[in-house]
Amino acid sequence: LKPCWLKPFGLSCCASPPGLSLDRLAVLAVRRPSREATTFKMVVGALALVGAVAEATFKVDVVVAHYNEDLSWIEDHKKKAGVNFRVYSKGKMHAGAQALENVGRESHTYLTHIVNNYHRLAPWTVFTQGA
Repeated sequence: LKPCWLKPFGLSCCASPPGLSLDRLAVLAVRRPSREATTFKMVVGALALVGAVAEATFKVDVVVAHYNEDLSWIEDHKKKAGVNFRVYSKGKMHAGAQALENVGRESHTYLTHIVNNYHRLAPWTVFTQGA
């Protein structure tokens, strides 16, 4: 394993246990159940947990440009972990929507979201119309 094998998991420390290389741990885990092998299995288990937590906390904002469309489809997706809906309405108000003046088109809504949330944008943002 290379020194930066923890990087994909968002961890900056890549140190192996004192006196053991990660390659040696892998060999020990295959040969016999020992303290080193148990340590290796614990490290692998911990990394699996970190990956699961990272996946569960992954954040996606869905910015919806709404006028008078039916937004019932949002309810089907609101329960998904890490998905946050931001509805901006330029027409009939929808529950939980932020009112915007009816100028421009959906690009005005998207740009408004970016400008107002620039320093706290989600890692991924999906822009869509209400319909």
